[in-house]
Amino acid sequence: MATVTFGCGSSHSPLLTVPGGLWPQWSEFRDHRGELLDQQGVATTFEELAQRAPERLGEQLRREILYERYAACQRWIARISSSIVHADIDALVVVGDDQYGEVFERSNVPAIYIYCGDEVLNKGLELRPELPEAAQMGLGGAAGPADRRYPTAGPLARHLVGELVRQGFDIARGDELPPGKGIGHAFGFVINRLLPHRDLPLVPVLVNCYFAPNQPTPERCWQLGRALAGAVSSFEEDARVGIMASGGLSHFVVDEEIDRQVLALLDEGRPEDLVKLPQHRLNSGTSEIRNWIVAAAALGDTPVTWSQYVPCYRSEAGTGLGAAFALWGSPRERRAQPGAAHRPSYTE
Repeated sequence: MATVTFGCGSSHSPLLTVPGGLWPQWSEFRDHRGELLDQQGVATTFEELAQRAPERLGEQLRREILYERYAACQRWIARISSSIVHADIDALVVVGDDQYGEVFERSNVPAIYIYCGDEVLNKGLELRPELPEAAQMGLGGAAGPADRRYPTAGPLARHLVGELVRQGFDIARGDELPPGKGIGHAFGFVINRLLPHRDLPLVPVLVNCYFAPNQPTPERCWQLGRALAGAVSSFEEDARVGIMASGGLSHFVVDEEIDRQVLALLDEGRPEDLVKLPQHRLNSGTSEIRNWIVAAAALGDTPVTWSQYVPCYRSEAGTGLGAAFALWGSPRERRAQPGAAHRPSYTE
């Protein structure tokens, strides 16, 4: 029988591929187009956010702070990558999301989708020299330099779909992607940044985090995670399976309050309280916290043994990324590593 033996979570933002010194340039490219949602989920503009931003925000944008935070993120990405490689798992269930134009179009946006093919295409980046340097680096972070066909755990994925449907979930599925499409950046980040030299079969689980009105509620995400764990354990093959949350935490406006609340609930062994998070604050990029709720529920009583949080501000309007990284392990590992869940504040 299959067993869940490993868990992790990682942000996947393009900002994690853009060196700190270029974060303001990435902001100019990304943040000035269209509306943004503030920390309360209210639509606003970059200019309005900048006008009401606290004075202390200027300290967060000092060049040495940007370099320091970028370097910290690279260390934590390396730790997650190493942990996956050394976890001795046979497959990794990655809970991520899709955004318009990646896999799905406006004609069809399923609430929950599981990819069931035996390999998936991760499309390489087509360089666009007219774009600023930060944009080229950011957009290429999850893509890699060339197309890559990556193995997926088709038999496990198909089993999960069947079991979840039996438990009352209406799951969309596909054995191949639409013509010309590659898997989205939530999964490309795993393939190219966390597993660049490995062929660990993935099960891509796509949760509609972004797009109302069929976003799963936090409670439904919790139910999905619990059902997912049961479905893995009923898979008849002898397999060690990992669960990963890809994405989050807050963006495109940093919301340290909700980020720290999420990680505190995980660190304190109270993941079930994630269902109480206010839905109006789980929109835009911050909506990817849903992926963490699914993963935390699937990992159940397994505690978080290590986590890190880096508030990556990139503009005077408070735009950026609440970067988060976490590992789940056995209770024995937690006792053996006192203080492992310490997170630096990065406010100096």
